[in-house]
Amino acid sequence: TLGIVSTAVAAGRETVLDTAPAGTMDAVFAMQPAEVRVLTDGPMVALLQLDTITPAAPEGDDATATRDAIASSLAQSMSRDALALFTQSLVNSGGLQLDQTAVTAVQASFN
Repeated sequence: TLGIVSTAVAAGRETVLDTAPAGTMDAVFAMQPAEVRVLTDGPMVALLQLDTITPAAPEGDDATATRDAIASSLAQSMSRDALALFTQSLVNSGGLQLDQTAVTAVQASFN
């Protein structure tokens, strides 16, 4: 009679709770066991209680997939950073200067 009542068991960071206020999972992952919080989102009010925190399994298919995804993301990020640093080094050592207004105008003409 008071509205939607639901319980999420074994929720992960990627869990989407359609009936919960925005930011619910962020709030839950900032909580400590036995902590209770109230979240509001417009007319919706959610009462959160964290019972336990279960550590992720260090082995298995899910753990391997997660480690592989993190390694891939890290490698891509490092590649982008290395290219940006190398490019900036070339610009700095060559005494080049870029006119950001001209660059922006050229980019705008592509759209």
